[in-house]
Parts: sequence; C-alpha cells; structure tokens
Amino acid sequence: MDKPTTRRLFFALWPGNRTRDSMYKVARALKKQTDGRLVNMENLHITLAFVGSVTEEQRHCMEQVASRISIPRFSITLSELGYWPKPKVAWIGSKVLPEGLMQLANTLNANLETCGYQPEKRAFQAHITLLRKAKRHPKDTETTEILWLVDRFALVESITHAEGAEYQILAEWPLV
Repeated sequence: MDKPTTRRLFFALWPGNRTRDSMYKVARALKKQTDGRLVNMENLHITLAFVGSVTEEQRHCMEQVASRISIPRFSITLSELGYWPKPKVAWIGSKVLPEGLMQLANTLNANLETCGYQPEKRAFQAHITLLRKAKRHPKDTETTEILWLVDRFALVESITHAEGAEYQILAEWPLV
C-alpha cells in the first residue's frame, strides 16, 4: 500500500509589506553586527503552530479548525532584539505579548489536537527570525519600535530547496 502524500505545514502571522520592510531594515542593520545570513524577506513571520508533515485529510481538518476561530484583531509592538546561541539565530520580538496573540496561539494549538496534532510542551515564544548562522549576539539590542496591526493568520507550506526554504501561503483567515 502506498504511503499517503504529506506536506510540511505551519500556522503563522504573516506581515504586510510595510511591516515586512521595517523588519528587513532591522535585519540588515543586525547583519553587520552578527555576520549572520539574512532570512529571505518574503519568509518573515511569527509561527503560531508548526504542525509538521500532514496528510490532505489532516490539512482539511486543520483548515476547518482554523475557520472556526473568532479572535479580535490586535497589534504587536516589535522592539526587543534577541539571540539564541544554540541555533545561532538573531530575532525580533515584543517585550509584552498581546492578549490577542496569546489567545490565538493557545486556541489554535488546543483545537488542532482533534486533527492529530501534538502541541509543543515548551512555552510559546513569539518572535521573527531575522538572521540565521549569526556568529554573535547583536551589540545594540535597542531598535526602533515596529507596530504590526494583525488582522489575519495563515496556513503555510514549507518547501525545502537546496538554497533554503520557500514558504507558500495556502489559506488565510481574518481576525474579527
């Protein structure tokens, strides 16, 4: 019997062009300090739930779960730069996570369990990866505040190529 075809998927917040441009400006400044590799500008996002390899049946179930979520729009102020030495990642995040973001991530993760998804055990850490293979922590951890008005979330496919990952939005759901 043939093994079912799977796709590598995750749910994410996907910024608009203006917000993405602001994030990328910060990333370019950090590159000079860390000697890291810039993440492709089109790939900047906050992961809400990495669901991994799923079948079409699981994907359909997950899309149904996502379509039933009704959370108000919210904003995130991105102003905190950070560095994780083990994966060598420089990132930007928020000092205070908005209630709407926490509610969206928690609701999505809990409800996806009905589709066979096992949520992460560790606490949710909202961040946007700006650089990979960064050799050191950025010296200047103060940044201009970037205000991101979040009005939707997305289901995204991760496609791996020799030159890196490509992300394709498969579906989006508005926040109310």
